[in-house]
Amino acid sequence: MSQTNIYGRYERDAGTTLIEVLVVVAVTALIGGIAFPRLQQNLGTLALRQAASALEANLRIARAEALRSGGRVVVAMAPDGRSYGWLTGSQTAVPGAVHLNANPNRSIEFYPDGTSTGGHFVMATAYRSIGISIDSFTGIVTVQ
Repeated sequence: MSQTNIYGRYERDAGTTLIEVLVVVAVTALIGGIAFPRLQQNLGTLALRQAASALEANLRIARAEALRSGGRVVVAMAPDGRSYGWLTGSQTAVPGAVHLNANPNRSIEFYPDGTSTGGHFVMATAYRSIGISIDSFTGIVTVQ
């Protein structure tokens, strides 16, 4: 004869059925299918913001270096839009989902008096873009 547990059920009835497990798996897959694309978009936006902040900081440091040293400092973008850097230093790569464009030239030159050649960089992903402008008269870097 079978033993009963404290709930009055037979011991062999304890556990989950295949249908219960399949329902849990289906609900989990549905939630994952809804949440994952949104998460991926948010991660791309986060990478874009971080890359734009890094470029902004590098441009401001280049301007400060031109003022400090009394010489010209050039920040140039690679032809493929995957990296940028000072002509006298190393290149900084942009994250995989981010692409870099520049107008009108692929380089910005900062002069010892604080001015620059001016220009506009655009960092973009499939979902969003951020513009970074450099004023030619003041050399001031602004993010739009």
